[in-house]
Amino acid sequence: MKKALRFICILLSVILLLMSLGCGSEGTENTEETGTPVGTADPEQSAETDAPETTIVHARQEISDELPAVSFDGNDFLIMGCYPDHAENVVVEELNGENFNDAIFRRNSGLNERFNTRIQYTTGGVSHHDNATALIEKTILAGDSDAFDLIMYHFVASSGNAVKGLYLNWYDIPYIHFDKPWWSSSNTEDLTVNGRCFLAIGDVSIRAIHDIYCIIYNKDAITDNQEEPLYPVVKNGGWTLDYVRSLSERVYRDVNGNGIEDAGDYFGLLSDNGSNLNAFYWAGGNKILTKTGDALELTFFNENTVRTYEKTKSLIYGSGVDFQNDPNVAMNEKFLNYQSLMIVACIGQTRTKMGNYEHEYGVLPLPKLAEEQEAYCSMVDGGSEMMAVGKSAVDLKFIGIMTEALCAESYKTVQPVYYDECLKMRYSTSPEDAEMIELCRNSCVYDLGYIYDNWKGLGFLFLQCLQNQSDIASSYEAKKAAAEKYYWEKVLAVFEGE
Repeated sequence: MKKALRFICILLSVILLLMSLGCGSEGTENTEETGTPVGTADPEQSAETDAPETTIVHARQEISDELPAVSFDGNDFLIMGCYPDHAENVVVEELNGENFNDAIFRRNSGLNERFNTRIQYTTGGVSHHDNATALIEKTILAGDSDAFDLIMYHFVASSGNAVKGLYLNWYDIPYIHFDKPWWSSSNTEDLTVNGRCFLAIGDVSIRAIHDIYCIIYNKDAITDNQEEPLYPVVKNGGWTLDYVRSLSERVYRDVNGNGIEDAGDYFGLLSDNGSNLNAFYWAGGNKILTKTGDALELTFFNENTVRTYEKTKSLIYGSGVDFQNDPNVAMNEKFLNYQSLMIVACIGQTRTKMGNYEHEYGVLPLPKLAEEQEAYCSMVDGGSEMMAVGKSAVDLKFIGIMTEALCAESYKTVQPVYYDECLKMRYSTSPEDAEMIELCRNSCVYDLGYIYDNWKGLGFLFLQCLQNQSDIASSYEAKKAAAEKYYWEKVLAVFEGE
């Protein structure tokens, strides 16, 4: 029995450490009070030297955040969001016996005691991202440094203030180290241009995992329909738009026998008619702005874009697929009532929606355009949270230490709990399930053209064309001049600085 437990512990550590390394590069040792990292420390090496019984939490905790011992005299650390229901991912009032809730509570309690502070979440009285953006702009322009310390909400909306030059460069915030494993490697690889980064992704943002688009499917239905297991198809590179279309057609059943596809039938694939569809643009290996070094190139439209669009349109308007204008919740209910084999959704729905699902289910990336595409690509919804610091901020040491500490402790204690709840302990019972959800997260695409779109660029043109079945070439030509003007005169300007 001891050997079995020891094996499970080792397996957990290896799988989740690989996951953590996929979203950020190696750790650092810091000897300066700046955002510039110095030296390296290898989390894999730490795990290898531990006793075999070391759990994933203990292995992660061995990576020091290297923050100083300081007291902030009981000051509130205020995180500004925009949705009241997102508060539970940041601050909870008490222990309630639910693992995720209690992990958040213990993280905050520990940091509050360690730094003599109080972590708080506020929306400033607003409940929508548009209102939050306006309030944040007004607050920063007024020079108010007391209203909030860290901004963390809907990144497409937040980019509007970034483009206006209202956010600080993350590289100017002390104690922030992007090469620690609790920061996404995309901060340096995708979101930094000319040494400037204004919106950043760290592990305190649970929504950065929750809002990754994927396909959830009913494993039992695959067996019942005598279809081949889907995980090997993904791993062999054959999970493509054509494959999904063919599979959807094969499993479709005219349940009510009226000869037409309608709400009473069993479908191969479901999705709402919104941003879920937009995600197929990036799944096809496309990018609006391609970054090479510090150079940006507008690459929204090309032959690959057209192929992705035509195949996606063929899929969603084809047989066996229900992409109606129903609200997202309606599509969720259909899937939960076993009215489809698959649904396009976000990873977080496995935690929030699948608790009473009686069948075995799995998580898959969105399909590639074709087998020759090099890798699967996953999009994170624009409603996800990226972090920013307003130019009205005064105590940057306070903000840097608390932000780094929150990301570090989230990586060490909160995210392992979140993954376990997401997958109903599949990390310990099915390495294949773990591998698929890691694939989805590690294949995330962060496109500056989407992140900084602010509904003024090309971030939603693919979706609009699908909804209207428009010609994408002529639609692009009609919007190209205005989009170029926005990207080059507004977005690029903020990265070029003075």
